[in-house]
Amino acid sequence: MKNLLRTSLSIVLLLLAYTLCYFLIPVVQQNKTVFALNYVFAAIAFLFQIYVFYLVFFKNETLKSKVYGLPILKVSIIYLIISLLYNLAIFILNIYYNIPTILSIIVPIIFIVFVLIGIFITTGVKEEVERQDEKLNVTTSLMDNLKNDFKVFMASYDYQPLQKKINDLYELVIYSDPVSDDKLIDIEDEINKTYLMLKNAYNTGDYNLFEQYIEQLQKLVNERNIICKMNK
Repeated sequence: MKNLLRTSLSIVLLLLAYTLCYFLIPVVQQNKTVFALNYVFAAIAFLFQIYVFYLVFFKNETLKSKVYGLPILKVSIIYLIISLLYNLAIFILNIYYNIPTILSIIVPIIFIVFVLIGIFITTGVKEEVERQDEKLNVTTSLMDNLKNDFKVFMASYDYQPLQKKINDLYELVIYSDPVSDDKLIDIEDEINKTYLMLKNAYNTGDYNLFEQYIEQLQKLVNERNIICKMNK
């Protein structure tokens, strides 16, 4: 919250500096209404940055989400720059010509419409990318958990007669594709159950059953990997 306040204060100070320059330049403006509206829309462009900074950097907690929000910030800054350039052009022209009031209303509103469209589009893309990332994290969690648990199991494994078989199974699991999908739910559930029974057989010293579960689990993981390749 403190960072947001600092950012907001910085933008307000920039607006204040702009305001002083805008109103203290000793020139006569032909159309006073245009002069006032020109400033109002410039102020809107400045203050809009506070909302965008909040949306990009302070509403989101994760660094990845903030990075995905950078295109939104880029759109907003481009809007600010274009608005200020247009503001400067109108300010100068209004010294020599009576600028139509409608011109100082329609064009800034068009700028606002375009920036809102740009932010809506980039926000939608950002949310879709985050959704896909979240989905990927979920779909890789089962195999990742299995791999991590298997590593812990292998660290304490000490039954030499089945060392080669368990090593082969371990290598198969470790190098399996971690990405899952809905078509793999059933077989992955079976893999998880078989792995738990494998560990239980080892812990109880039933090495005949343990060997059977090694072979069964190896078969299931191979089947899963084949399905993964077919779905790509």
